[in-house]
Amino acid sequence: MKLLKSKKSPRKKLREEIGRLQYKQLLKERGELCEICQCRPADGRFHILPVGAYPRLEFSAQNILLSCWQVCHFVWHHDYHKAQKIEERIKQLRGADYKEQLLRWNAIVPRITITHLKTLLAAYKEMSK
Repeated sequence: MKLLKSKKSPRKKLREEIGRLQYKQLLKERGELCEICQCRPADGRFHILPVGAYPRLEFSAQNILLSCWQVCHFVWHHDYHKAQKIEERIKQLRGADYKEQLLRWNAIVPRITITHLKTLLAAYKEMSK
């Protein structure tokens, strides 16, 4: 039996490419260490409010921290007690009212259309030159 390989939609491909470019730009701006533990190299983006629930904040720099996967990002999702420490670190970085700020931002950010994605891609490509 032959397994079918799932195809990525053009929208998904755009989102992934923008994510890679944004990650590189944030590394330039914020440095290469995990913003949460500050002791390991960052190897990904950590969305403070989840993209599934808040898709408009996917590329919002205010909603993103650079993080190491194994120690910080994974722990955030799987260890309640350690996640509380990460929550305190987020408050140090973004302020005690960070959730309210992000929710206000979510209310005014436009819906992410293909046109919006193409514009973001062009902007990040220009920044990476």
